[in-house]
Amino acid sequence: MESKQISCFAVFDGHGGSRCSQWLADNLEEDLRCADSWRQEGLTLPKRLKGALVQALKRAEYKYLDLAFKESDHSGACVVVGLYCEGHVCVANVGDCLAVLYLPGADSHVDLSVAHRSRQPEEARRIEAAGGLVINNRAFGVLEPSRSIGDLDLKRHCRGAVTADPYIREVVIPPPQQPAEGAAKKKPALQEAPFLLFASDGLWDVVAAPVVVDLTKKSLKVWRKKPAKSNPARQLVRAAIRHGTMDDTTAIVVHFDAW
Repeated sequence: MESKQISCFAVFDGHGGSRCSQWLADNLEEDLRCADSWRQEGLTLPKRLKGALVQALKRAEYKYLDLAFKESDHSGACVVVGLYCEGHVCVANVGDCLAVLYLPGADSHVDLSVAHRSRQPEEARRIEAAGGLVINNRAFGVLEPSRSIGDLDLKRHCRGAVTADPYIREVVIPPPQQPAEGAAKKKPALQEAPFLLFASDGLWDVVAAPVVVDLTKKSLKVWRKKPAKSNPARQLVRAAIRHGTMDDTTAIVVHFDAW
């Protein structure tokens, strides 16, 4: 594959300790760089991006479980990770960290992920089919997410119940409409530019996605005029706190200002 600039964004939400989430933050990028899909012949760019995410998450799960066994570590983490290249966005999530895309002129946002939770009927059936149990809407009465990286105890106890299999979605951000020939070129207004949102469940559990998108549009508008007066990601975390979240919350806003 010819050299291309690829951007990577991710949120890691740990549980049972911070070891797994910190390890992912330190190591997942390298696993993405080493993915075989970059070197395979004949693949389209979207397939390379998807292949890299699948391979990197699989490798990270294997490596971390091996490390957890050696260190007697029982932590785990949910993750949402996205790759962007030449207008293509590919997002993978494991667990309940989620991402959305806002496109200018669209009636609503685009969901780029699916929450994996033990209380969902399809996930509960999958866990039970693998020999596991869902007690009080939690896998084995312990874990609310039904998919994660790490969690050695649960995966060693019942293989295939709690998995690291990701949901993946790829979308294309269309280029902006060009002005008619002879018309004066005008930079799009801030609220008309696309943006991506990545966040942990501390935000999504208490603030609906349409509200999150509207808050981000408003804070980005302020940020564009007076950067020191607004931090869009921080505003989302503060909104989660105002709405009563009791969970740790992380948010990333990726604004396509040069769009």
